[in-house]
Amino acid sequence: MGRQYQPYLVLTAINRALDDLLMSLKKPSHPADRNRRCKMARSISGLSLQTVAQALGKGLSTVRNWETDGGAGPKTQVDLIQLCRLYGITTDWYLEGREPMFRNDAPLSDKLVTVIEAVARLNSQQLDALADFIETLK
Repeated sequence: MGRQYQPYLVLTAINRALDDLLMSLKKPSHPADRNRRCKMARSISGLSLQTVAQALGKGLSTVRNWETDGGAGPKTQVDLIQLCRLYGITTDWYLEGREPMFRNDAPLSDKLVTVIEAVARLNSQQLDALADFIETLK
C-alpha cells in the first residue's frame, strides 16, 4: 500500500519547494524584486487589485504602483504589515525574498487548496513523480 500523506505535510513540502525555488533565483534584493514579489503574492492569494485597494483603504493606482517595476512600495510600516497580512506572506519575504514566504497563520487561497486536494488524491507513483519534478525546480 502507498504512503499516506497529511495535507499539512504536503502543503509544507510545496511551500519549501517554492521557497527553495525563489531563493535559488534570488539575487540581492532590488526594489523591482519587491514589486514582482508583491504581484506574485497577490496572484497566489487570488485577490484582484480592486479588492486589495478596498481592503487596505488605498487607491487602485497606489496598489497597482506597488506591483509595477520602478514603482514605490508601501510608504509606511503599517501599510507594509497590512499588505503582508492580507496576502499571508512574511515581511522578510516581501522585502528581501527570505524564506519562508507564507506566514504560519495565513489562510489558504482557493488555488492552493485546489493544489493540496489534487496532491492528496495522487497515488504513490504519481506522488513520487511529483516529488521528482519538484526536485528539478531547485
